[in-house]
Amino acid sequence: MTYDQTVSYLYGLQGVGIKLGLDNISSLLSAAGSPQQSFRSIHVGGTNGKGSVCALIASVLQSAGHKVGLFTSPHLVDFTERIRVNNKMISEGDVIRLAGRFKNIAETAGISPTFFEINTAMAFEYFREQAVEWAVIEVGLGGRLDSTNVISPEVSVITNVSRDHESFLGDSMEEIAFEKAGIIKPGTPVVTAAKGIAKEVISSRAKEQNAPLFMLGEDFSVESVEPVSEGLKLDFIGVKHRFYGLLSNLVGRHQADNIGVALAACEQAESVEGICLDYEAVKKGLILKNWPGRMEEIDGPPLIILDSAHNGAAAEALAAAVRERFTGRRIIVILGIMKDKQKDAVIAPLAGIASHVIVTAPSYERAASPADLMSIARQYCMDRTEEAPDLRNAISKAKRLCRSDDDVLVIAGSFFTTGEAKEILKPRVQN
Repeated sequence: MTYDQTVSYLYGLQGVGIKLGLDNISSLLSAAGSPQQSFRSIHVGGTNGKGSVCALIASVLQSAGHKVGLFTSPHLVDFTERIRVNNKMISEGDVIRLAGRFKNIAETAGISPTFFEINTAMAFEYFREQAVEWAVIEVGLGGRLDSTNVISPEVSVITNVSRDHESFLGDSMEEIAFEKAGIIKPGTPVVTAAKGIAKEVISSRAKEQNAPLFMLGEDFSVESVEPVSEGLKLDFIGVKHRFYGLLSNLVGRHQADNIGVALAACEQAESVEGICLDYEAVKKGLILKNWPGRMEEIDGPPLIILDSAHNGAAAEALAAAVRERFTGRRIIVILGIMKDKQKDAVIAPLAGIASHVIVTAPSYERAASPADLMSIARQYCMDRTEEAPDLRNAISKAKRLCRSDDDVLVIAGSFFTTGEAKEILKPRVQN
């Protein structure tokens, strides 16, 4: 198969749907010789911030001198973004080879794996082949029955818990937190920024598993958080270390919690022989390279912000970050949201900062129609809302609405929306 044919095969597996459970992934990995046992790992779950926390942990560990694998999802533009070693994306040739291998394994075993199951198996096998020392693994959906939950990590991380994927994880915060807490392993340290009911559920699960629990705001903290032109400046007060005057190129105060959680996880990894967390490694590791779609700025005019906020909590954080960073400037928001999301929760906070909202749909079958989004957006923006049939048209409309070079265009609502926007804006994007 060519690379395009391989990716088409993988995307075609999405027709199998989402099937939570560990039987298929266990069969695939067993037939491949259990590659997940060849490396140490840090497992990262939660609702929002998982990707950023994963990228930060991997960057700090790499800066400390380790060979690090990183497995995240979804991707923005290309499948190869999902699997990296020392921040270098997997090659197209390796995607072809590994997809073919696990396709054959699945057919021989008589199983019908999902897209994410094959993806996970490919990542673990690639990390073994590349002899990574540490792998940072992002949970795909939930935790307890997610395909990644076959690993035995050195540290488990649950960033936070809010409402998302209710059709799979449950309607209540208790049910959702229970699924997230399913990645907690016996005796394995757990780091979390969860609050309220979710924190109680996670704490109970950690106690059942005799797993040491470290909570943001109680056992470690981020202090003196200050937005600066480069991103954020802050102090980290950890269980073992104190690092002052740290700089990160991540934008938005909400990223301070993600930085704290990532550094706390790295602290707990220090119990493994050979890990040493010093100021220089942390300082270098907090400057992320090639990590798009999180308050990503594309030079203008107009200045364009790409952010993949796709649920209420993420949209509120994005709105706060935009309001703070661009005080006094006119904001135009483009939104493309998936039909299975809580659309009101995403639209409301972003409409609150916008002078104008344009609703649209990325080229993806799960996308909500512009008409559906329009009926919701009008409740918040009235005559300041309009729809566009596709993202390219929406961007053109937004540019026509700009009145000065100071106007800011925010594109959000889904990874699919920001990914497609990057493709449309490619001449202006500098990765």
